[in-house]
Amino acid sequence: MQLSSKQLIGLSVQTKSGNDLGSVSELIVDVDSHEIEQYSVQPDLIHGLFGKKLLVHRSQVLAITDERMVVEDLVVQQRNLQPATDS
Repeated sequence: MQLSSKQLIGLSVQTKSGNDLGSVSELIVDVDSHEIEQYSVQPDLIHGLFGKKLLVHRSQVLAITDERMVVEDLVVQQRNLQPATDS
């Protein structure tokens, strides 16, 4: 399956256990390998009270469909342990 950047931007992001994290807002590409390195996730209104984006490394992505991206539950734990970066 292939998805364009237009299809990825705005894609809903959930953890494996079903927690909504927000939606993909940016793609970070490694120019040497031509691969997506990270996905920037803009939190929804409930999680985004502080306006901080979440960076998800490609190794943390479990599945991508045309409806959603599913990531490891560990992403949320890491978010709580480390300060998120402002973008």
